[in-house]
Amino acid sequence: MTTGTTHRPASAPTARSAGGRGPAAAITATAVRQVRRGTVIVALLCGGMAATVVTQYRGLDGALGMESLSALAENPAIRTLFGTPAALDDPGGFTVWRTGTFLAVLAGTWAVLTATRLTRGEEEAGRWDLLLSGRTTLRSLVLRTLAVLLCAAALPGVAVGIGTVLTGAAPAGAVVFAAAIAGVGMTGASLGVLAAQLVPERRTASGLAVAVLLGGLLARMVGDGVDALAWLQWLTPFGLLGRAAPFADDRVVPLVVLGG
Repeated sequence: MTTGTTHRPASAPTARSAGGRGPAAAITATAVRQVRRGTVIVALLCGGMAATVVTQYRGLDGALGMESLSALAENPAIRTLFGTPAALDDPGGFTVWRTGTFLAVLAGTWAVLTATRLTRGEEEAGRWDLLLSGRTTLRSLVLRTLAVLLCAAALPGVAVGIGTVLTGAAPAGAVVFAAAIAGVGMTGASLGVLAAQLVPERRTASGLAVAVLLGGLLARMVGDGVDALAWLQWLTPFGLLGRAAPFADDRVVPLVVLGG
């Protein structure tokens, strides 16, 4: 009898053994790395701006004069630009009126451009072809990228809420304001991903999604300026921000519609 050792060929390493994680986790981690720098910058800008306005308002101690401030806010041009004023006698309410539209446009536009870059842009560069040549499906790739984008787009709103609370604004109003800004950002991310699926070029997808988003801002302006068309505010994320009335009525229903 002869004895010997049977040598079997080593099996090829799987995608899960490489790096200790599967392809799904690797896709998520890659998307996080691609958005983290921009997310931090936009979140700091939004939170810092909101906190600065609250601090400045509190430092005035009523020196603005509510009558003159209300007269300024009711000016048709100012009202169209900044939205319908609410709770101007509150630091948080003044901050919403003064910065709400700008912060919403900033968060939404950044989310749109980031979404088209991570989807259509990566596909144009050929990197998605490499991912899809393995065990990853297109559906999984898009959904995981979208999930990361939605989380990232919500963070500027979180930063706004933290900034306003830390500078002395009412917590309830800060939560509503933060949720509205986060909702606009998440709407922008969703629009960007959708546009990237509809058109073949990143530049065209970005332009289409931004046009739809800013069209919502125009609808909000029309709704603010024409009482008969006030219902348009329910069709745009910017109008829903005004309908929520942070630091005044703190309405939840507009936030539910925005989430939808």
